[in-house]
This record gives sequence, structure tokens and C-alpha cells, in this order.
Amino acid sequence: MKVIIYVEGPSDRDGLKVLLDSLIKQAIQNGRQITFVPMEGKRPLITKVPLRAVNILRNDKVAHVFALPDLYPPNVGYPHSSWSELKQVLVEAFQSECRRLKVNPTRLVERFHVHCLKYDFETLLLASEEQLKLRLRLQAFPAQIRWIKPVEDQDHKRPPKRVIEELFQYVKRRYIDTVDAPLLLEGVNPFDLAAKCPQCFQPFLNDLTKLISKA
Repeated sequence: MKVIIYVEGPSDRDGLKVLLDSLIKQAIQNGRQITFVPMEGKRPLITKVPLRAVNILRNDKVAHVFALPDLYPPNVGYPHSSWSELKQVLVEAFQSECRRLKVNPTRLVERFHVHCLKYDFETLLLASEEQLKLRLRLQAFPAQIRWIKPVEDQDHKRPPKRVIEELFQYVKRRYIDTVDAPLLLEGVNPFDLAAKCPQCFQPFLNDLTKLISKA
């Protein structure tokens, strides 16, 4: 069984592959294959993945497709500013493509899993506080750089990536997502991280875990 997870870009792919390494290995042992596919940003993911998912799922009766965009920025591709609105537009786009291709969406939609990173991929980095301190070589975070906890309660005005960039700037370094994200997430327990990100990351992790654990 193939599990295809569409993400926005290479840093999401590489970071999640490191973070979910134990699950990927478990999937292989259970005869499953998890593949991360980066798109060229949020707009291509939102606008192209529904059609891709329909074509994959109608041609492979046991495949599953995940769409995992960032919630930030809002109103990309379709009007949305909340997680529920983003999920609705993706599911509706998927169903619309099914109708256009004259495919019955009832069974296919059960294998199309829509989740998001709230507000962006760097939520996972900001929630990994001890690993983040090590990466920044800090004993403690600077008092002048604060963020909301749980980190999924940050907002569109200052998403987690902006906070991460500020922290790197504080230590006179530039945040490079394709380099820093995988290195920072190495060794992080995804289930501990899910407990710190219960709104969106935990449902994604639970959904994926159940899928690869099925007999």
C-alpha cells in the first residue's frame, strides 16, 4: 500500500522524513510505503493536488493520499483563513474533480486525507524547544522574543516561521529551512511533539499512524 503525502516544499519533506523516521520504518515492516512529495509552494498544492489525488486513487484501489499544506498565508488558491475552511475547500475541490471526471467520490474521498500545519511547518521547530536551544547554542530564549503557547495558537500576523527567523537573527545567523529543519528535528519524538501541537499536527500523526498500523 502506498501512502503519498503532498507538502509545500523540500524543507517540509526533509524535516518530516527525519521526524517520522520510526513510522516510515514501521510502515515498511507492515508492507506500506510512505512517500513525501513537495510541491512548489502552497498555491500549487491547493490547486493541483485534488486532481492528482483523484487520478492516483481511482487507479490504485489501496493507495492513500494526504494533503498537508500550511494554513499560512490565508486565502491562497481559494478563500480561507481557518483550518476548517482550508479542509472544506480541498475536499470540495477533490469532489469537483471527481464529478468532472465522472468518478464516484464516495469511496475515493475516504482515502483522501486533508490536514494542515498550523500555522506553518516551523510550528514543529518552535515546539521542539530543547532541540531549538541546542541548534541556536542558547541556554535560554531571549526575553524580548516571545510567542504564544501552545504554538499552534500563533496567528497569520506572526506565524511560527517569523519567530524562528527572529531567533536565528538574534544569534546572528540566517535560518535556512532545508538545512536547519531536518537537523533540528533529528531525534525528536513525534508523539511528544504531537502533545504540544494537539490542534492539527496530532490529528495528522494519529491518522497516519492508524493507517500504517492496519493489518
